[in-house]
Amino acid sequence: MVEKNIKMSFALGGISSAICKLLDKGLVKNIIDVQDFDLTAIEHFTNNPKHFGISSSEYANPANKSA
Repeated sequence: MVEKNIKMSFALGGISSAICKLLDKGLVKNIIDVQDFDLTAIEHFTNNPKHFGISSSEYANPANKSA
């Protein structure tokens, strides 16, 4: 991503520390979090305003227009 100057608008879904590192390096603009897979991701969610949560219904419920 760095070599080709590729940047993501957002990362969505289950989040791990690897995705958090992409945000910290400026390679992802925002993280939209449904669930965390490690303690680093939980801490990152707590401390970074560009890492925010949504409900699993908002993420994956076919009856929800935002899914």
